[in-house]
Amino acid sequence: MVTVEEVRSVALGLPRTRFFLWGGVQRFVPLAILARLMGTFFTVLQNRPDDRRRIFAAAAETLRRTGESVYLSPEGHRVATGDIGAFNKGAFHLAISLAAPIVPLYFYIPKEIDPGLGYNSRPGTVDVFVKPAIATSAWRVDDVVAHKEAVRDLFVEWHRDAHDSARSETRERVVTVSAAALAS
Repeated sequence: MVTVEEVRSVALGLPRTRFFLWGGVQRFVPLAILARLMGTFFTVLQNRPDDRRRIFAAAAETLRRTGESVYLSPEGHRVATGDIGAFNKGAFHLAISLAAPIVPLYFYIPKEIDPGLGYNSRPGTVDVFVKPAIATSAWRVDDVVAHKEAVRDLFVEWHRDAHDSARSETRERVVTVSAAALAS
C-alpha cells in the first residue's frame, strides 16, 4: 500500500513537503485527488487578496503545527517568455511568518524542450540548482517588497548565468562538430 507520505516524497523528491497550486486545476479530477492526498494548499488568483491572505495564514498554521516544508513558485504561475517573471509577496510573507529559511531552487529548462504554457514538453534535460538557504528570521513584514525583489534579483542573475553557460556549451559543441566534419 502506498501512503500519502510516499507520494509526497516522490514529488520532486522532497520529503515532508507540501505544495501550493492554483485551485482552478481541481477541474482535472485525477490531479485534484492526488493533490488533495498530498496536502496541497490551493490558492486563488491575485484579484482576491483577502482570500489569498486567509489561505496563506492557514498554510502557515499548518506548517507551524506539522513542521513540514512547502514548495511554491514565487511567480505564482508559469512564465512562458523565457524570463524570470514578477514575484508575488505571498511566499515571502509565509517565510517571515514562519521565520523559516528560503531554499531557492532554480530550474534551467532549455527553450527547445520547454512547453511554454502548453503541456507538450519534449525530451531533454532540465537542470535543477539548489542554491544556498536565505535566512529570514530577521526579516520584517514592512520590508517584504524589498526582500521579494532582492530574491528575484538572485533568480535573474542565476537565469542569466545558466543561459550564458548554455550558449557557451552550444558554441563549443558547434566548434567540435565543425572540426570533426573538417577532419573527415
